[in-house]
Amino acid sequence: MSENGKSINALIIDDSEMVGKRLRKILGEVHAVSGVVEAFSIKEGLKVLEQGSTDLVFLDIKLPDG
Repeated sequence: MSENGKSINALIIDDSEMVGKRLRKILGEVHAVSGVVEAFSIKEGLKVLEQGSTDLVFLDIKLPDG
């Protein structure tokens, strides 16, 4: 949990599995981050964002569909 007691849900939107795996590992070491979801396209990422539970997004700005 973060200093204010709130846990953070993160979303990684990247078409590279290697990048997602590395970010997931780094975020796993951050106590404030309680959940990490991966999406491999803008379309998939938007579906996750529509659920409304994402606090932090890591976005590849050179995705094929974006």
